Order: sequence, then C-alpha cells, then structure tokens
Amino acid sequence: MAAFVTETGGEAISFRRLVAFDGVANFRDLGGYMTAASRSVRWGRVYRSSALDKMTEDDGSLFLSLGIRTICDLRSAREREQAPTMLPPACKADIHPMEIVSSAGHRLKDLVASESPTTEAYRAIMVDGYRSYVREHAEQFRRLFELLGDEGSYPLLFHCAAGKDRTGVAAALLLAVLGVGRDEIFDDYLLTNSHWHGNSPFARSAPPDLLPTIISAHRSYLSAALDAIGEDHDSIEQFCDARLGLGAAAVDRLRQLMLEPQTRSPTMSNQRG
Repeated sequence: MAAFVTETGGEAISFRRLVAFDGVANFRDLGGYMTAASRSVRWGRVYRSSALDKMTEDDGSLFLSLGIRTICDLRSAREREQAPTMLPPACKADIHPMEIVSSAGHRLKDLVASESPTTEAYRAIMVDGYRSYVREHAEQFRRLFELLGDEGSYPLLFHCAAGKDRTGVAAALLLAVLGVGRDEIFDDYLLTNSHWHGNSPFARSAPPDLLPTIISAHRSYLSAALDAIGEDHDSIEQFCDARLGLGAAAVDRLRQLMLEPQTRSPTMSNQRG
C-alpha cells in the first residue's frame, strides 16, 4: 500500500519527504529545507515527481489526500502521448503542459543506438543538456513561477518523465529563489538516486552497461546548469529577474507563500519583554 516514508537527512534530522506510491516513482515533498534566514520551506505546498502514467487505485487515494490543485507537466507532447497522465476520477487538478525538450535529446538517442556508447560521452551530452535547460527554456520556468506566485495554485506538483533532470533543475531554481543553500539544493537533487530506478522508455531501451549512468543524477549535471546561470548573469537574483520575471516583490511574495513565518529568537523576546 502506498504511504508516506520518513527519511533521515542533513544533520540527522528526520524529514518526511518521499511519498511512496506503488506506481509513481520519485514523488517527493519539497518541504522542510532551511533557508539562510533560518526559515523552513512549508510542507505540503510543492511536490516533485516522475510521470503519473502508472498510478494504481491505492495511489489514487493517496494522491487525492494531498489535495493537489495544480500539475505542471514538463514533458514533451510525444512523451505525454506515449505515457498519458492517469489521475483518479475525483481529481480536479488543473494540468499545465510546459514542454521542455533538451537540445541534447537527439544526441542521446543517437549515442544509445551507436555501436559503442560510453559513459563519458553520455555525461558530456547531459552536461550540455542541463545548460540548455536554463538558456533555452526560461519561458517554461517563467510560467511555472507565475503559478507558484498564485496562492490558488497550491498544493502544486511539477514533474517530467523521471523526476530527475528537468524536474531537478526546476526544484533547484525554486529552492534557490527561496534562499535555500547550495548544499541542500544538491542534496535534494541527488535524492533521485534513491527513488528512481529507470522506469522510463528511454532508460529501458539503453544498453545494460550504460543504464547505471542514465538512471543516475550526477552533481556535475546540476552544476552545469547553475554555472551557466553564473556565466550569463551577475547572480541568480539577476537571472530570476531578467529571465523568470521574478523581481524583488515577486520573490517576497513567493517566500510568503512557501516559507514558514519568521519567529523571534528567545533572546529578542526577552529583550523586548
């Protein structure tokens, strides 16, 4: 039966993060991460996952219990056709297609079909693909953040096929905007290696020797996306303003919606008492 799973991470702090569905992999709550200002990301506000095409009856009951109102599907039209989203009949969530197709996609398929695909070649293409996410698909991420800025969108889920690459970049951008530190952003990204095991058509078609590389998230991939932002912009804030439409007011609004309220420290309370 599908259920919530408790995990341990960071400084031995127990977080409820994985939502363990029977047929949907890598479905996680983005709550619980701490920002530099010592505010916590709210639980039950935003989720990330793989495709929703294998949802079981038990999964449907659990999905409904999350109360998700908005689903952002980052897959291509062909992916959506090959693996259509399956939701319980009672689900009234709005689905927003936000197609992100990496320029590296055809190169990856050619590599997998070649006579001698190598891990090094695959990783080089993936690094280029991650750069393309932030350089070529800012409009899709802008649309995602527009929904995140609307209180009526919550709870919100965004996903791609594996919940690894496109979803990983989207989660990293969101956590960065909220003020979560780089180490925690990478921790969240790398959790895919515990919760996704290659249940996508592309992974299943890969040569066995290449499969471990294909199904894994690598720090160098996400680093490539964040480094590309740094190469093109003075800061992540400048990128968010220029490419995602997130000026200071929009960032403040997002943080109000997604972060727990700031609490006064005991010292400050005593001083004012």
